Amino acid sequence: MGARLLYKCAVRFTAVAALSLVMVLPAVAQRLTPAPPQPPPTPGVIAGRVTASGAAAVGALVTVLHEVVPVGTDIRLLGPRNVRLLALTNQRGEYRLTNVPEGQYFVVAVPRMLPVAPADRRGHAITYYPGALESSEAREVTVGGREPIEVDIRLIPARVSVISGVAIGSNGRPLSNGIIQLGLGSPLFGVGGTTLSISRDGSFTSPALPPGVYSLQTTDGQGARAMSQGTNPVMSGARITMADADVIGVRLEPIRRVTVRGRVMAPPSVAVQGLSVSAIPLINEGPAGPNDAGVVGADGAFEFQTWPRRTIIRVSNVVAIPGGSRTLALRPLPVVRLDGIDVTRTGIDIRPGREVSGVMIELGR
Repeated sequence: MGARLLYKCAVRFTAVAALSLVMVLPAVAQRLTPAPPQPPPTPGVIAGRVTASGAAAVGALVTVLHEVVPVGTDIRLLGPRNVRLLALTNQRGEYRLTNVPEGQYFVVAVPRMLPVAPADRRGHAITYYPGALESSEAREVTVGGREPIEVDIRLIPARVSVISGVAIGSNGRPLSNGIIQLGLGSPLFGVGGTTLSISRDGSFTSPALPPGVYSLQTTDGQGARAMSQGTNPVMSGARITMADADVIGVRLEPIRRVTVRGRVMAPPSVAVQGLSVSAIPLINEGPAGPNDAGVVGADGAFEFQTWPRRTIIRVSNVVAIPGGSRTLALRPLPVVRLDGIDVTRTGIDIRPGREVSGVMIELGR
């Protein structure tokens, strides 16, 4: 009797266990089955019309800006989402921005530059949606979904002005030919711009420009080729802030890269030889040219050159070794000090003609 009862209990237990296994297996299989790939987010569309004093603003440049925080800093900056993400208004003042990634943006319109300034200097300002001079007063738009977002911008009336002056070459004398790259400064650096011809006496004059910050630079009249020649290329440039008056007598003076020297400090178990150190601009606006990284020696010393501007100093985690490379885990973020002051997140002001030495970079374990 006891054996028969034991047999029945065993059979019943086996049946229950089998049923439980049947119920559990689909759940396990569901967890082990990889999720189907998700389609990429659908690019958005921003479209609308730009008007100037009630009429269509023809040839205005429209783009989107967003807030960014440079890696390793606490600084929030406004900049282009993509310097190629722009559109020009047609004869009716209409524009259409396509392939806009999901996110939040400020939409801004830059009025067309006039080749000849009107006698009364009447024009319009760089304007944020719906009609603001500053991003702090603008209305942010959210892109997400398939439906186009309608964004109309009313350009604000403003006085237009011109920049004129002379371009000085690396020999200290006025250039006799070449071109000057004129671009918008922060936060629109890299978006739009034009070129100015240099006359035989070195003089130049810009089109009629709305108020704002502008970058002018040239390289001895030889363009990008001149920047690649020599260990310390020279360019001539200036950064101009336009308000409500012409800026005349500007001198595009030669600018040279500045040498930065320092040392990398690390625990004895960490080999730093072959690491590279470089400067990353905090605010992207010219004049600026190509940068070179400095390679750290066996004693931790490094040296590199960069252009005068506010930069943050960073170490690459890729170490060059004979026949290849190796990667270091630089965690936490290396601490950068200058004259004993922590400048990791605030950056360094690189000034023309003043070498920077004594930069100390501390690597953690």
